[in-house]
Amino acid sequence: VFVNDQTIRKNNKLKVVLLYDINYNITYKGVGTSLSHYKRKDYSPIIYLKEDIHMIDIIAGAKGKGKTKILIQQVNDDIKLTKGTIVYLDKNNKHMYELSNRIRLINVGDFPIDTYDAFIGFICGLISQDRDLEHMFFDSFLTIASVSDDYVGYVLSKLADVSEKFNVDFTISISIDADNIPEEFKKDIVISL
Repeated sequence: VFVNDQTIRKNNKLKVVLLYDINYNITYKGVGTSLSHYKRKDYSPIIYLKEDIHMIDIIAGAKGKGKTKILIQQVNDDIKLTKGTIVYLDKNNKHMYELSNRIRLINVGDFPIDTYDAFIGFICGLISQDRDLEHMFFDSFLTIASVSDDYVGYVLSKLADVSEKFNVDFTISISIDADNIPEEFKKDIVISL
């Protein structure tokens, strides 16, 4: 069901659009604001079904193709539209001054994460300590997650489970060609370089 701007203008009493998920839980969204995990660039209110919303976005491409630049642009755009917390995980502090000061940059290299299971635990720890966390951006995913190409599908499936359970979105920059992304996650590729 879509609600256009004309409906809002005719009925000034309408202040909230309801977003229903498949469990009939209700999330309120104020007119003129946007929740980052609904991937919207305009401000017209729309009622969404949760099953149509992707909680993981993948930016895929070989190393050196410009994925980080796109990721930084997305995170800086997203912070303007969200009221919650956004976290940017990277392997170093190199991009600190390119990010908005409202974005929390975490240098994963500062922590003893040497397996993909430790990485998943780290992500769960970040989510558990911040109730307002809405979106996490991962740059250099293979490095920060300590994952080889063979286990990318497994780690992405664990992240999908975490995303669905705790309602946190993930945008992942991964140095793998789109053709080599596991089949079940090809639908989540938003940019292929």
